[in-house]
Amino acid sequence: MKLNDENSSVAISIIIPIYNTEMYLTRCIESVETQTFKEWELILIDDGSTDDSLQLCEKFAQKDNRIRVIHTENLGVSMARNLGINEANGKCITFIDADDWVDTAFLEILWNNLQPADDVIGCRLRRSKGDFKVEKKGYSGDSWISTGEEWVKEILQGNTRCVTKMYRREYLEGVCFKSELSIGEDMFFLLELAHKGGTIRNLDYEGYIYYFNPESAMNRDICDSYLDQIKCWRYAYSRVQEDTEEVRRIAGKEVLVAVIQVLDKLARLDFKERRYYKKYVEQCRKACKTFQRYLPELRRNHQLKIILFLGAPRIFWLLDGIYQQKENVNE
Repeated sequence: MKLNDENSSVAISIIIPIYNTEMYLTRCIESVETQTFKEWELILIDDGSTDDSLQLCEKFAQKDNRIRVIHTENLGVSMARNLGINEANGKCITFIDADDWVDTAFLEILWNNLQPADDVIGCRLRRSKGDFKVEKKGYSGDSWISTGEEWVKEILQGNTRCVTKMYRREYLEGVCFKSELSIGEDMFFLLELAHKGGTIRNLDYEGYIYYFNPESAMNRDICDSYLDQIKCWRYAYSRVQEDTEEVRRIAGKEVLVAVIQVLDKLARLDFKERRYYKKYVEQCRKACKTFQRYLPELRRNHQLKIILFLGAPRIFWLLDGIYQQKENVNE
């Protein structure tokens, strides 16, 4: 590992894991190439792509010696990011997903506002359905600091993305992405960092553009890896057992929220399709029973969903199925 290389001449290492994202990749890489901050290296981890992603990466690398390409068999996004961390030469590390892009001042603003006491610095993201613009957004100058339990609570309550942030390289030592998770791996990564007792500076700056990709794991109706959402939150709950009761309560509530999200996906299926995902239903039922004591933490309609699911599943599937069909029409 290169985590203690203090003599590195590279300021920031940017790691992009890639798997069959040929149609988005140019947009992503060009947003790095047009950065106002120039002291970077770009590490492209091709995770066994079967489209032309690798060839496209190599074309960019041939034109810019700051770009490196690493090709592996398909090991998943967590292993790809871990490999990128091990290969990084920069004093700081940041991640970009291959279907997203960044504002032209993204690196400059994060680098210039990183204070000596900060271990991590982050910004806001803005969502896009594909209207690509490489632009320089203004930074308001406002920021706030989170440490310890405060940071843990922010992660559990929604600040779960490893992208949008830049990390001091030495602060990542001993922390890696969980390869057994295909959804939520970045949230658990951040939890591990927060429990190291570090400091994150949050900037009021929308520097990262998240592409709402309907084919991504989180946005598909249902897929075999979707159950990882519940597994991830159960991991999170077990990780905070030595934290305060308030933190454990937040984590327990989020396990139930994850269950509801999976149930809503399943409710969009007809009866025959849902039988194929029987293991999902059983895992949801098990999680509901285990974390039932956190039911009062949920919104009233979510409480009702879980009560119906446990006590009257046929009524639940009927009513939630009708509701999800209406939601599909509205989308």
